[in-house]
Amino acid sequence: MREIHPDLHTVKRPDQPLRRRLKTWCTQIEDIVGKPKKHVSDNLCVHKTVSTMSKRCFEEAQAIMVKWNNKTLRDQCSTDLTQYVFQGLQGFEEAIMFELLSGFNHESSFYEFKRRCEEVRHNKRDQTENIQKPAEGHAANVLDDAKELEAALAAKEEEIKNLIREHEKEKGDHQHAMAEKEKQMQELMKKHAEAMASHRENQTMDSQKDESRVHELEKQVALLQRQKEQLKKNASDLQERNTELEKKLSLLQAERSKAETNLKDSQKDESRVHELEKQVALLQGQKEQLKKNASDLQERNTELEKKLSLPQAERSKAETNLKVSNSSFIQFITTRKT
Repeated sequence: MREIHPDLHTVKRPDQPLRRRLKTWCTQIEDIVGKPKKHVSDNLCVHKTVSTMSKRCFEEAQAIMVKWNNKTLRDQCSTDLTQYVFQGLQGFEEAIMFELLSGFNHESSFYEFKRRCEEVRHNKRDQTENIQKPAEGHAANVLDDAKELEAALAAKEEEIKNLIREHEKEKGDHQHAMAEKEKQMQELMKKHAEAMASHRENQTMDSQKDESRVHELEKQVALLQRQKEQLKKNASDLQERNTELEKKLSLLQAERSKAETNLKDSQKDESRVHELEKQVALLQGQKEQLKKNASDLQERNTELEKKLSLPQAERSKAETNLKVSNSSFIQFITTRKT
């Protein structure tokens, strides 16, 4: 499955995964397996996950396969490499997948690999629920609408494909009928020629009977020609209906592309919401720090005011003492003058 993927030799980075939903590749898989799309999605989903890994992840997976076949991994039940070995990696991002595969390859513990996959999946589920709660009114509706539209488009696409196959079958039946009629007409023409030759050779026979036979054969030939023209007209009508169905299929594919674009936009909105939540949390932390700094400054200001009030009290006391001493000195001078 990986060898026939168009992106295998075009990706530039070793951490770039292959496109999982590439339509031409999925169609090739259906043709090789000989099963419909639903069978491929249900029974070969793990195979598609491994086939679309990035270059570095696939190399780690190959190393794990070699160790598995050599039965050198701990907690390994058998040497049969079934799809459940990499089943826990479905839906993970490339970086997380590479970390898990690298750890599995170097630590050589199948139990630890499964435990880490479940732990990452559990954390991812919790994060997804926390992110989706603020945007539940918008993103959830967009995702649901996109999924419903995608399902409807897939059903319509399958219906149109079935109609095209039925029309192709009818077209083949008509072509076969035309060939049979052509063959019959040739046989009648041959019989007509033989009858004419026999008529020329046996001039002694009843000419009226020969002419009646010839006239009947000509009627049959004319009837077969009319049937042939009718079959050609039916084939032309089938071709026009096939063209209309192809146009409808292209319109549905365009709507599906639009729905996928809306789905990507909704995922970008979720990422933006998550980023804004981080910024809000950071600003709240800064706000708390500013409150704490303001409280510290208030305490320091109170202490400084207390320290400043002590020199002012001493100064007032000194001024009072000076006034008392001046008053006593003036009284002493006055008394002495007297």
